[in-house]
Amino acid sequence: MGTLGTQCISQYLYAHLQFNPETDFEPLALVLTTPNVIVVRNDSKLKTLSDLVDVAKHSAQELTYASPGLDRWSGRYSAG
Repeated sequence: MGTLGTQCISQYLYAHLQFNPETDFEPLALVLTTPNVIVVRNDSKLKTLSDLVDVAKHSAQELTYASPGLDRWSGRYSAG
C-alpha cells in the first residue's frame, strides 16, 4: 500500500529511489478518503466561508493557516 510519503514526498527527498512513484505503479482500489475542513477560532468575526474569502481578497491583514500539503494530494504537514 502506498502512502503519502512513498508516493508523493520521497521523490523530492531522495536523489536515487529504486522506483518512480509516478510511472511504476497502477492504482487498484481506493482504500480511504480523508475529509478536509476549514476552521476558525470560536471567537472569530468570520462566520461563513464567504466571510473568509472576503477577508482574503480585500484585507491587507495577513492570514495564517495550517495545511496538509502543497502537492496534488496532501503533501507535507505545515503551518503558515
